[in-house]
Amino acid sequence: RLSTAAEAGRFLSDVADVVVRKVVSLTCTAFSEAHGGIPGGELHILALGKWGCHECTLISDLDMIFVYHAPAEDSSSDGEKPLMAGAYYNRLAQRIIGMLTALTREGRLYEVDTRLRPFGKDGPLVVTVEAFDKYYAESAWLVEKLALIRARLITDSASSSAQSLMENIRKHLKKPYHAEDIRAGVSDVRK
Repeated sequence: RLSTAAEAGRFLSDVADVVVRKVVSLTCTAFSEAHGGIPGGELHILALGKWGCHECTLISDLDMIFVYHAPAEDSSSDGEKPLMAGAYYNRLAQRIIGMLTALTREGRLYEVDTRLRPFGKDGPLVVTVEAFDKYYAESAWLVEKLALIRARLITDSASSSAQSLMENIRKHLKKPYHAEDIRAGVSDVRK
């Protein structure tokens, strides 16, 4: 029997989860050889869009947002070439994207779309958990908040910072909105 669209979407999304987690693991290992790690720091990857709600197709890109936690604002890595936390996680995310999108003889693993991140393409690639929360509380458009409906964590979700990130998302989604604002926001997304 042929798979249903829902079954295929779930399977393709699960494959993407496995591939991304493996790429993250390999990239973090290689990156830490030069730069070490951020003691107590964590990188979180949110899946959104079709990937986030398990509806990937054979031509789906991966919509993702990178968020990090560092124990202090001035945290730096502990390797031979130390980096401040913000620079560390931005460079690490760039390498992860590079691994996922590298053109090989067989093609790319995936196209990656990070335009849903806070401040869009003009903002930093990676933001702190606190900056993520502040952006969605003060600056995000309704359509950006609606995109969070499909958000799910791809990286470890057991840590306190991951739980804080997901609680922030739930908080923003539970905020009451006027029906007309939601209609206008959905209409903008459709356009």
